[in-house]
Amino acid sequence: LYGSSLISYGGLINITTKRPFYDFGGSVSYTSGSYGLNRVTADVNTTLSKEKNIALRVNTAYHTQNSYQDAGFRKSFFFAPSLAYQVNDRLSFYINTEFYKGKSTNQTMLFLDRGAQLRVNTIDELGYDIDRSYTGNDLYIETPTYSFQGQMNYKLSDNWTSQTAFSRSNSKSDGYYSYLYEGTQYTTLDEGIALNRYISKQNSETIATDIQQNFIGDFNLGSMRNRMVVGLDYLKTNVINNNSPYITNGAIYIGNNLQEFNEEVLGITDPANFTDDSGVLTQAGTDALLANGTINPSKTEQEIFSAYASDVINILPELSAMASLRIDRFSNAD
Repeated sequence: LYGSSLISYGGLINITTKRPFYDFGGSVSYTSGSYGLNRVTADVNTTLSKEKNIALRVNTAYHTQNSYQDAGFRKSFFFAPSLAYQVNDRLSFYINTEFYKGKSTNQTMLFLDRGAQLRVNTIDELGYDIDRSYTGNDLYIETPTYSFQGQMNYKLSDNWTSQTAFSRSNSKSDGYYSYLYEGTQYTTLDEGIALNRYISKQNSETIATDIQQNFIGDFNLGSMRNRMVVGLDYLKTNVINNNSPYITNGAIYIGNNLQEFNEEVLGITDPANFTDDSGVLTQAGTDALLANGTINPSKTEQEIFSAYASDVINILPELSAMASLRIDRFSNAD
């Protein structure tokens, strides 16, 4: 159903949605916890017709939480209405939408230089302070997303069903992303390590459109049960990228010889001014550093036309076999 272009890098997450049912019901919950955790969720389902063949279900959640570290937070709002319409015994429609708005600092990733000798084997040996975020609450990223899927299911016979699906999604990244990397220029330090903080202003958008037609069968050939899917798929993605380049935003020292780091790396000789982090963790300061970089906007468009068939055959009650074939045609434009 998806092809290697969507699942070969990182895998696939199968989301099981809360589908509408033909009755009234729901729930509301509130969760409170450590580090300022507050989460409110609601799940409400109702019918919209006297015949009880149209049902609406709404799931929503608001989440806010700080970090156990010295900086960091996460706020999000989620709203997902879905509609089911059972026209008759053969024909039904299903619509599912999701709206998500997230705002958070990114979790700082630490990368050690693969070209240099590894001096330690554990975080404890490294002396990395896990209670430090090495970022600031000003340097957050917003990730609004929207998705829509509509399905039409028609029972062609007792053994075959037609499924037509249309999907549309839009996701954006707008804000700051940073990571730490062991700088090769600091390998002369006698004790400890120094890490560069790299940061970028993310500004990208991905728009995806998918149309899929499936024929789903469950039938017997002789004494063997066959469960078959035959389908066509069209996927179009547009990626608009206006990200800034990564720039260095200070150096971070981890070790027990702060004087050596300040004098040899930062050029600071006055002990009163010694620091283990020379970065700027405000939006204004970071934007000033980013202003020296050149943004190279890009637009990428990809279309994938696909046809596929798959059949699971129950040879014996204890033995089944599956045969599948998928053909993709890729078209790319920059």
